[in-house]
Amino acid sequence: MLFEINMKNKKVVVRLTGGLGNQLHQYAYGVLLAKKNQAELYIDKEFLTNYSKKLNITFRDLEINKFDVNPKYYKSIISNQFVLRILKRLRLNNVFKLLKFNIISSYIPVADLDNNNINFYYLDGIMGLNSDYEDNIPYLLENIKINKDFFDLNEKAKSNVVEKNSVAIHIRRTDYLKAGSIHHVLGLDYYNKAINYIESIVEKPKFYVFSDDNTFVKENFLKKNFEIIIYSGENAAFFDFLSIKNCQHHIIANSTFSWWAAFMGKNDDGITIAPSISLTVEDLDLESTYPEDWIVFE
Repeated sequence: MLFEINMKNKKVVVRLTGGLGNQLHQYAYGVLLAKKNQAELYIDKEFLTNYSKKLNITFRDLEINKFDVNPKYYKSIISNQFVLRILKRLRLNNVFKLLKFNIISSYIPVADLDNNNINFYYLDGIMGLNSDYEDNIPYLLENIKINKDFFDLNEKAKSNVVEKNSVAIHIRRTDYLKAGSIHHVLGLDYYNKAINYIESIVEKPKFYVFSDDNTFVKENFLKKNFEIIIYSGENAAFFDFLSIKNCQHHIIANSTFSWWAAFMGKNDDGITIAPSISLTVEDLDLESTYPEDWIVFE
């Protein structure tokens, strides 16, 4: 059946796309929408496991399962990339409403989705924003915990950032430097400003640098009180995520990966510095995506 309209319980289905950070934003939005509508939450992983291999995009694996999240998976004809594309082009919103069905393909604040007549929400890669999260942070963090299978990796990550005044620096370059990338590559000016600010506020900070471009960081960050963390074991990227999360302070990149690491690792004494620029093709109000106490530098 294309539309499951005769269901006993309401459903919210999250179609996952992108990497770890994007999947977390998508899942978080789904968590809050399901809570608001007293609905069951499902994950549609078909794009990641099937269509991302067929399309001319960077392949991403299912990453959300690194967290102890809702294990229910959804698959139907609407999971098909090409069927979904046709349905969106047909603009059948009025028909969908009669069927108590809603495909959401562009961002709408969770607070604005108050239609009690909808029994089935299908979220097409929609990412939540801090404005959705700010009143629900304890609930979100309770529903997005590290999967117990990664507890040992988390402890190993903790052991690498033992300094009281630890500062994580996340530098993302490799995929952003590829031809056709729409992501801005942050320069040393941003990182130097952030480092100088931390040094003016934090007593004897210890900086830990995490990057996908180790040649670049070795050329620019081999200095006193800096340690470049290179982990070559299994789940190396998630090791970096957990290490960043476990630091007291954070200097993040224009990346949802380090956004979530800083967000989940937030503490009352911590400082998070974030960039004001993200993409090269359009202007984004990045400050609206950050918690109010984050510091934004160009």
